Amino acid sequence: MFRHLYTNNRAHNRRTGRTTGAAAIAAVLAAGLTTALPATAHAAGKAEAAEVLIPAPDRFDDGPETVLATGSQGVLHREGLSYLWTNTYNRRTKAVPELDGVAEDMLVHGHDEANRVIYTRPREDGGTDVVRIGVEDPSFTSTVKVPAGYLNLRISGGWVLATVERGDGTYELRVARGGAAADDPVVQLPAGATVGAEPVLLSSWSNQLVIGYRLADGSPGYGILTAYNGRVVPLPVTGEASSFHITQTTVSWFSRGGDGGPGVRVRQRESTAAPRVVPIATASPDSDVTSYVVGDNVLWYEGLTGPLYLTPFAGADTARMLLASVSGTFLR
Repeated sequence: MFRHLYTNNRAHNRRTGRTTGAAAIAAVLAAGLTTALPATAHAAGKAEAAEVLIPAPDRFDDGPETVLATGSQGVLHREGLSYLWTNTYNRRTKAVPELDGVAEDMLVHGHDEANRVIYTRPREDGGTDVVRIGVEDPSFTSTVKVPAGYLNLRISGGWVLATVERGDGTYELRVARGGAAADDPVVQLPAGATVGAEPVLLSSWSNQLVIGYRLADGSPGYGILTAYNGRVVPLPVTGEASSFHITQTTVSWFSRGGDGGPGVRVRQRESTAAPRVVPIATASPDSDVTSYVVGDNVLWYEGLTGPLYLTPFAGADTARMLLASVSGTFLR
């Protein structure tokens, strides 16, 4: 698995003799990076070493670029009017003709582990098609036909979460599977919990989705939804929380409340134990924090852009700044 991190290092954004693809601003961090990370940056002055430059062929336009989505083996980006895919294993860029004519606002932005590019297409019957294109492997190409009446679709990891109005002003969550609506799992929230019209889908791994809802007392609640059967396992989150991420091994989130104070909570995905709290020293008491667990480390930054820090919670690594500035991420 790869994790794609986008930085705003302007020194590398300047064009050279060859057109630099969207991955020219990408650092590709392998999972379990406990050995790779120390070699990339021991100080701010060496932050540039963490970037992997992937040149695109000259035949593509030398114009403004937009990074749209990532997969485990590549990056979807747009240069001029062309949708392009740059892979991470041999740095080659190719066009994605299946996206010809697809408006950019129809694309699903984010990360897909199966290297699928996903977009939505409204149907005349009021339903929506969710088209999944297997860029690296065409066998992953498929279409999920979402019935009419399914509202405010949220898509992650290829799964489609939607709300359906019950008729009394309240809503239920459903996982759209692409068949008959009666066969779609209804999400089984904890007793007394409710959802509004807008689904809250925070992260996904395989068939596990991290979702948000409101508890009976009105406070926020969070849980792990198993997509194929609708079951929800609540997470032990205290108060407001953010930056939820689920991976093959862990689930994590950032919060300032609860025991341990401000920090990233890390728990094994299948565990029921209390999460480990990894304290982080934020510059502001109310800033937004984005965090990820990579191996035995937490990578994090504050606000929309800022330095990327590494804080270890096990092993022999040392806390430090990895990159001087980060502008956005598509990490899992």
